[in-house]
Amino acid sequence: MRSLSALLLLLSSSCASRLLEPIPDLGQPSSPTDDLAMQQSDDASQQDDAALQQDAGVCANHTYSVVPIGNIELVDGHLQTHMAYRLNVTFLGAPCDVPGPIDVNLQPGNATDFLGLTAHLWRSSSTDPACAQTKAKAFTRAVTLDANAPLSNPRLSVRDQSVGNGLAIDFPVTPSDVSTCVCAAVAGSCRQDCDCACGGNGRCIPVGLGSEGVCLEPCAEDVDCGGSLFAGLACGDIGMLVSVCESTIDCHQRGSCPFGQTCAGTGGSAPQCTPPSGDSLGRACSCDSDCAFGAVCASFGHCVIPCATSNDCPNPHQFFCSGEAGCTLPV
Repeated sequence: MRSLSALLLLLSSSCASRLLEPIPDLGQPSSPTDDLAMQQSDDASQQDDAALQQDAGVCANHTYSVVPIGNIELVDGHLQTHMAYRLNVTFLGAPCDVPGPIDVNLQPGNATDFLGLTAHLWRSSSTDPACAQTKAKAFTRAVTLDANAPLSNPRLSVRDQSVGNGLAIDFPVTPSDVSTCVCAAVAGSCRQDCDCACGGNGRCIPVGLGSEGVCLEPCAEDVDCGGSLFAGLACGDIGMLVSVCESTIDCHQRGSCPFGQTCAGTGGSAPQCTPPSGDSLGRACSCDSDCAFGAVCASFGHCVIPCATSNDCPNPHQFFCSGEAGCTLPV
């Protein structure tokens, strides 16, 4: 097995170069091959949208619904105090449904901390065969509990709160023997999240089942890479236990984006999945086709932009994700 020091050296050299390497000049003329690849990528990124907004005489809308959780698993393989807790939550829907937010209810206890989760989905009413409810699709979203959350017990009990007897799983929590925070650089060695707070260097991402890791920014999608040193980067898998913000695997290479997002480069940055413009937000509608790209017609008769977090909204500094209302301006 490769030693931790060797792995850290590899990550420090490869990740740092990926994070800090020059951004390609998107203003240079592209070749026909590049143009074709970009078009294929854009086509792939809009396949879900095309299915949602049927033009063949199908008028469908979406209803915001609570759905049971099918599976809960640890992203990092274990839970450790002073480091963020990351869980992957999976629930089922149909091909034309859009995943929504997962509500989090955290209750510290005496010997066990309790975490209640409620998953949501915008369900499509379409009767088109491509959107048939019998074609189950698994949606997976990450739930993260920050290291400064009020968690201190040796066990975390996670419960699905959508139904009376939903999924319930208990996880042990390993206590950390580290108390003093250090200032670690990007891709530098760390043992707890606060080590990575110096200069906005992300979180401490484990490199195995031990207690050590490296400072990188975890993510679920490109839109999560918008802060500090990681702005403009893409969300990719570089062999870590967690996907992180890095610059070499952009959305053109992946070939698809989440619902409503497009693969584009802005301000000279590498191509990444970006949220919709929000042009039809709040517009009266009867069908999904009445709304602009990236929006759906909610069952209450107005266009909404579905979202799982505020990062999915047109401007996460202006809009926020608000349940059934989708991306919403502050009142």
